Parts: sequence; structure tokens; C-alpha cells
Amino acid sequence: MNRVRTLYEETYLAFERGQYRTAIIYSNNTLTNYKDPVLTPKFAYLRAVSRGKTESADTMKVELTRLIAQYPTSEVVPFARKLLGQEAPKPAAPGDAVKSTLPATAKPLDITMYKFNPAATHFYTIVVDGTAVNVYGAKVRITDFNTKNYSVENLQVNSVLLDNNRQMITVSSFAEIEKSQTLL
Repeated sequence: MNRVRTLYEETYLAFERGQYRTAIIYSNNTLTNYKDPVLTPKFAYLRAVSRGKTESADTMKVELTRLIAQYPTSEVVPFARKLLGQEAPKPAAPGDAVKSTLPATAKPLDITMYKFNPAATHFYTIVVDGTAVNVYGAKVRITDFNTKNYSVENLQVNSVLLDNNRQMITVSSFAEIEKSQTLL
């Protein structure tokens, strides 16, 4: 138990110093090897924010959302909600019945607000199994291809962690749909 607390102090110190990659490594190690009901969500929070600093805000959002779902009573949840721009849920009044046990994300999507516009900005997206594909290598190869063939387009390649195995690689931003389809 003291070892986990010491690891947390070291991880937090690395985070405070801006050593985000170190904080990620320490967090991953601890989350894999130790299960502490109080410190585990704190490690998950530090890892999420550190990944947001080193990778992308979308990756951080996915991890923070997962943290809130896995550890809803943790003291770091309000901080995670604040980073996500969410308000803390209001406590139920005594006697209120719980209307649904489904999470908010389980509701059917309302797609009526979306309209197809071929002249709008477009993204090219690939979902890969991170355990079978070297995501970093794939991003490098895609970037090299884009630099060679589309250097004037100023395309950006990013990846977002979807779950423990899957990652989404995006190439953005295409001014027109025809240009995004040339990668197919």
C-alpha cells in the first residue's frame, strides 16, 4: 500500500513538472500492477490529462469519460467533468425514483440535425486494432504519403483511443469531398 502511495507521489510530481510521458508510463505501470480503490482513479486521471497534453484532446476526452463511468464516486470525477465542460449531476432528492439504468450514451442518436454538404470540410478516418497495428508507424506512413502527394493541403494526422484495443486515425482537413475520396 505504501508503494502505491509513493508511486502516486512520483507520478504527480512528474505531471506537475510537465513530464507528461513519464506520468503516463508511471500511471500505466501502476494501473496494470496495483488496484487501490482511492488511488486508481487518480492515476487514471493523471494519465488522461497527460495523454491530452502529449497526444490529443480527443484522447483525453475519451479517457476522462471512461474514468467517470468506471469510478463515479471518486474525488477526481468533478475535475474530469470540469475538463469535459460538463456540469456535475444534481443529487437526487430523497424518494426520487431512478427512471433508467441505461447510461445517457445508450439513447438512440438523433441524426436529423446532420445534413450532407459535399463542400464542407471533411476528414478521412480509419479505425484500427491497436494490438495488431503499430498505430504510430501507421501515422508516420500516412504523414509521409500526405507530405509527398498533398503537401499544399496542410493535412494533419491524429489518433484517438476509442477503447482498450481500438484507435481511430484521422486525416484532416479536406476542403472538399472529392479530395478526401482520393485517399480511398
